[in-house]
This record gives sequence, structure tokens and C-alpha cells, in this order.
Amino acid sequence: MADVPSAQIGTMTANRDDVIAAYKVFLRRPPENQMVIDSRVGSSREKILVNFMTAKEFLRYPENIILILQVAKAMEAQGSDSTKEIKP
Repeated sequence: MADVPSAQIGTMTANRDDVIAAYKVFLRRPPENQMVIDSRVGSSREKILVNFMTAKEFLRYPENIILILQVAKAMEAQGSDSTKEIKP
């Protein structure tokens, strides 16, 4: 997904591997069952990202809150043009 312009990310849908990876990256664990995977497959990747990054389970780690603030600052520094790619 690194080479995909940010304007296209919201139109891409998540597959099974994306959902499992999101659980491992954001919640630091595998999904609890197949139902939670199936319920997210087909959702936009943007929706998956927002849902996981705002989950109480994700936010209980202070370093994750710091990460969100850093991303927000980087986005603000690049301007409000949503067609720009976010650069680390």
C-alpha cells in the first residue's frame, strides 16, 4: 500500500489478509474468530484503519496515542489537501 496515493486508499477494500494483519499490528493479537474477520472483509481500508486506531483496545497503549498525535501533526504540516500523499 506504500505506493498507493492517499486519495485512493479509501476506495480500496480490505481482504482477509488485511483484516488479520490489522488485528496483529493494531491490537497486537490475532482475531478472536472467523466472524470478526468476515464482518470486516470488503470494508474500505480507510474504515478499517479508523476503526482499529480508535478502538479502546488500541488506545490503552500510551505509545499508540503518541503515534496518532505524530501522524496528525505530519498531516497538518503537509497541508489540508487530501490528494497529497502522507510522507513519513
